[in-house]
Amino acid sequence: MQDENAPRDATLPLRLAVVLLIACTQVGATQLTSRVQRGLNAPFAITWCHACLQVLCWPAGNVRRTPTTDALNRSDLAIFPLLFLGANYAYVRALALASPAIVQCVFGAAPAVVCVLSRLWLREPFTRRRALAVGAALCGVALVAAPSGSGSHHLTIGAVIALCAVLCAATYKVRWKRRFGAPPSDFVLRAVGLVGGAVAICSLPIAVALAATGAETPPGRWTAHDTLIVLGGGVIDVLYNCSIALGLSVASPVFVATGTILAIPGNAVVDAILDRERLGPLQLLGAVAVIVAFAALASERPTTTPDEETDVANPLVDDEDGETVV
Repeated sequence: MQDENAPRDATLPLRLAVVLLIACTQVGATQLTSRVQRGLNAPFAITWCHACLQVLCWPAGNVRRTPTTDALNRSDLAIFPLLFLGANYAYVRALALASPAIVQCVFGAAPAVVCVLSRLWLREPFTRRRALAVGAALCGVALVAAPSGSGSHHLTIGAVIALCAVLCAATYKVRWKRRFGAPPSDFVLRAVGLVGGAVAICSLPIAVALAATGAETPPGRWTAHDTLIVLGGGVIDVLYNCSIALGLSVASPVFVATGTILAIPGNAVVDAILDRERLGPLQLLGAVAVIVAFAALASERPTTTPDEETDVANPLVDDEDGETVV
């Protein structure tokens, strides 16, 4: 039985608020990105536009700077943009092939991947509560996805691509936590802006080539409605990525990943309202399972010890590269 005199977790309300923000922004970005691709074939261009909008985080992070030894180096500007581009492009591409509910179901496996990576890289304990949460999340994914299985080849490819996005996103979260621990929010915003800018600059030739060869719909043939939805989804995606980064400043990567779990029933409800897709009994059971997974992780106290904090302390630079940029 828990000791009644034990100190309360003062950061729990903040961590819960961040996770709910992650879930809401992911639902919004997912729905808009999915719907714009019903009449537009430009997944890489959409990803590039979203990356460009991430640069808005840079001036926001310079409004009020706090002293910090954290800094991105050239190694970070190679790794984080690659993971960012891989996760976002795979996610956008998957939404062109499968419904938001199906893609989000696959993303429900993200906490399982984060748990494994956190155990390997951060040496976080794999507790019984986390095991329960992972099991409940995986069961929920299976239950929600089961009624949608129509044997469609596109749905299968979409699920596989979404799984690639999960791997990139989970690696991004854990790598960020290992490098920077709990940095101040202004540093987080500047770093996200730099990562988005690096992706926008380096991937521009690819976007131009795809449009020029006709592999994707050229921007000149986009309608005003398409442009508005892409920009709207990009703005929401900025909020989503900022909330992810800010969440990593105050919570474990495993806890942050629960926002993705909550987005599963969120997308299922939106699909039901806008597309008039009924939720079957298995889908409802799956939604309950992912809520159980969220509750299990949300009620877990952060476990940090002096030794663990030393082990995952954020070095200013990597061994192979001594140049910093933030």
